[in-house]
Amino acid sequence: MRITEERQIGSSTYKVQQLELNKALPLIPIVLRAVGPTLASLLDGSKSVEELLDGKVGTVTDAVREFSRSLEAHDLLELSNTLMTGSQLMNAETGTWIPLSSVAQNHFPPRYNEWLQWLFVAVGVNFASFLGGLENVRSALAAIRKAQQSPSPTESTGSSGGS
Repeated sequence: MRITEERQIGSSTYKVQQLELNKALPLIPIVLRAVGPTLASLLDGSKSVEELLDGKVGTVTDAVREFSRSLEAHDLLELSNTLMTGSQLMNAETGTWIPLSSVAQNHFPPRYNEWLQWLFVAVGVNFASFLGGLENVRSALAAIRKAQQSPSPTESTGSSGGS
């Protein structure tokens, strides 16, 4: 079952549903380019997941800077436009959900900060399990490194205590 999440961002409420597989798969290379340096810092152990989740390693400004360095305009458009196909906006006047893609061209221009926050939510809804999987890889690598640094049982010395 696909995940759906509602989120209040600014004065608007958004509903983001996980995309179908064939829509999401082409976005993975774009997502990796966008979050690559963050993932690299997790994988090499220089930053912890807690630091990232607590916002201790960056700000929205840093995120915008990273996006501008790592994504071409066409990548950003593809990512945004495709994720919008799984998103809806609450119409405050009628209390009904409307497809975000049908109103985005006029809704977001005065709200670029909201757009960026919505984009992060949509990426999270769609790719959190994939990105979390990479954190599991880092944890496994750390456990392997730790095991390699511990003396093996055959290297220990001393008496066995037998008779």
